[in-house]
Amino acid sequence: MILYLYPDANGFIWQQSNEPIEGMTDPVVVESSTPIDPWGNYVENGAVVPLPASPSTHHTFDYGTKQWIDPRTPEMLEAERKQGVVAQIAELETQITPRRLREAILLGDSSFISSIEAQIEVLRATL
Repeated sequence: MILYLYPDANGFIWQQSNEPIEGMTDPVVVESSTPIDPWGNYVENGAVVPLPASPSTHHTFDYGTKQWIDPRTPEMLEAERKQGVVAQIAELETQITPRRLREAILLGDSSFISSIEAQIEVLRATL
């Protein structure tokens, strides 16, 4: 089917139709078997271009520069990093179970617990 696409100046497809829309000028005419997804494509030089893969779920596509941008501030990135460190510490702490502690005491081998504690201390130093 023939589609009439009406992109903005940056290429974002804000309107499309099977027929020209009265009062609107300069459509980009394409042939497609399905409607064009405006959130997965843009128009450049009269052609439909698929968006490149997003680097992360945090990124948004800037149609003006045709690049993905990360809108998070440095403070937000630091907070996320710290949350990850805290999660790692919590995971390590769950490895020191009463059973493992009892085994370490009975066997006189506290190397496992010492290893976990050392890893936790390294992580805490990054907070």
